[in-house]
Amino acid sequence: PTGNFSSDLAVATLEENKNIVLFPEGGISRNGKLKEFRRGAAVMALRTGRPIVPSVIIGAFAAWPLGAKYPRLTPLKLKIGKPIYLLKEFDDSLDDVYLQEGMTQVYKAMKEMLAAESKQ
Repeated sequence: PTGNFSSDLAVATLEENKNIVLFPEGGISRNGKLKEFRRGAAVMALRTGRPIVPSVIIGAFAAWPLGAKYPRLTPLKLKIGKPIYLLKEFDDSLDDVYLQEGMTQVYKAMKEMLAAESKQ
């Protein structure tokens, strides 16, 4: 499915061993830099036991900057990181601290991929 769909549908899709793509920032960056992540991906990862695979698209902001009517022809590069498993032990409740820690791991992984790319 494409477009907006409910978290219940996303969880059901993950439980069928299918993958989904989420943009953890919840919106488009106005400057091409990572924004603060939302916790929805962590909630789904914890509910299903599926990993979060951090990925970045290098050149996306240059290809289609905010406010541009059409994309520009420019090279894009997709970098895919190692899966991050957010496994909850002992307690079945999801607390905000644990969710934030999970998304911080994903944020750091993506930030490292972007930093490594900028050094090349």
